[in-house]
Amino acid sequence: MKYSVIIPSYNAAATLEPLLNSLKKQTLSDYEVIVVDDASTDDTENLVARYPVKYERLQRNAGPAIARNRGAELAKGEWFVFTDADTVFEPDTMQTIDEILEGSDAAALCGSYSGNPANSGFMPRYKALWEQYAIDMTFQTDERDLYVTNSWFPRPGVVSRAAYQAVGGFNARFRGADLEDMEFGYRLYEAGYRIYFTPHVHIKHHYPESFIDEQSRFLRRCVVWIRMAARRKKLDMAGDGSPKLVKKHLCGFISFCLAVCSVFYHPLIALALIGLALHTFLHRRFLALAFREEGFRFAALSFATYWIHTVFAGIAGAYGLVTYLLGKR
Repeated sequence: MKYSVIIPSYNAAATLEPLLNSLKKQTLSDYEVIVVDDASTDDTENLVARYPVKYERLQRNAGPAIARNRGAELAKGEWFVFTDADTVFEPDTMQTIDEILEGSDAAALCGSYSGNPANSGFMPRYKALWEQYAIDMTFQTDERDLYVTNSWFPRPGVVSRAAYQAVGGFNARFRGADLEDMEFGYRLYEAGYRIYFTPHVHIKHHYPESFIDEQSRFLRRCVVWIRMAARRKKLDMAGDGSPKLVKKHLCGFISFCLAVCSVFYHPLIALALIGLALHTFLHRRFLALAFREEGFRFAALSFATYWIHTVFAGIAGAYGLVTYLLGKR
């Protein structure tokens, strides 16, 4: 067995079904599918029984890190393919992974979410395009269309059994979906394992459909990420934690702070407006992408959304940094 597709699942029957259907349609056959049910209270067990997959139910809800580790214990494959229960594979996803690994020195491989989400609505489409801008458009791949990166994420995330075991799997101290995947990738990178990003492996993702649900997840992860970044003293090579986007977020957050302070000292409003204009200019590629894909109204809503997104990131980042420093002391 060459590949083991490992899926942690918690109350995700609605999105797990299309994922399992997509895995049945793969053009590559040398793989197994393992679903680790993290003590779900929905119909997950009955759903999975209809598919030719390995299934194990945890006795108590333990979080995706422990569920992934349990899946790895059950796996027979040389390579582990981790994906979340709210994704959908393209028919050639496993075949493409196999072809890329065949000709590379990778110990781990990361794909990316498609610009077209698995669900509909403004927020899913906005988030899909944002991640296309923040990740796919950031990486400059080599002649093999690969990019060495210092982080790892299950979109899907592939890792060799040997590398996984060498770094000890996922950190069980992470009890929620709170960047346990990125922390695992940091340990892989720091142990000297080669992690590649590839733009050729795209899977669809079900995103939160409301702004509040999306931002609550984002805020929690910002706090965790800033604490990890403070300990590592390194930024990611792509995404919201990359140097380029951190600077852009800082620009927007500072302009927000100046706008708030202008209530007490009115001349600061001019600096706030300059900062907002600069923040908009720095994100012109994203706005152009949003306009090109969905039109003016969508781009205007995206402008408002990413500005609020930046303000929240600044607040969460400041909170994470302060609490990290206080905890350190």
